[in-house]
Amino acid sequence: MVTDVVVVDGGGSIGDALASRIAADGGGVMFLAENEHAVERASDAGVDARTVDVGRAGTFDDDAIERADVALVVSPEDGHNLLVGQFLRLRRVKRVVALVNDPANLDAFAEAGIEPVCVTGTLTGVLDARRREPRAATRERATETSSESHETDEPSRTDDRTRLRSDGGRVEPHE
Repeated sequence: MVTDVVVVDGGGSIGDALASRIAADGGGVMFLAENEHAVERASDAGVDARTVDVGRAGTFDDDAIERADVALVVSPEDGHNLLVGQFLRLRRVKRVVALVNDPANLDAFAEAGIEPVCVTGTLTGVLDARRREPRAATRERATETSSESHETDEPSRTDDRTRLRSDGGRVEPHE
């Protein structure tokens, strides 16, 4: 099997789920973790999963790892992710992406040639998008309702309250 992605988990619960998802999508994936239960779950999902000491450089002396297109390092500890990411860079993995839990550590990862994915930034972006979704959906419904009433020959029978948008603006009545 060709290994496209190497997922290295250092004690969190993200790695096996991520590896299983990549495998389910048809990607060749190798999962490396210290947690035997996580390795078992990934293995049950059809992943090439191995219990290893991910804090030891020799763990990554594997041709499949060196040929991988990308390595994902997803521990809940930034120091661990940085160290493992550096081991993988030494193995000449084409692209190393690591989870960064504290935004203050972003520069250290970038300087080491590791692409950081900041938990705080990602979560903030998702929450912001979700916060904005209801407004967008309300505007969409108001536009649809406005279009539907415009398509009929009947005059609009709405009062001022229904002409107010959720953001406080007014919807102009159709003539």
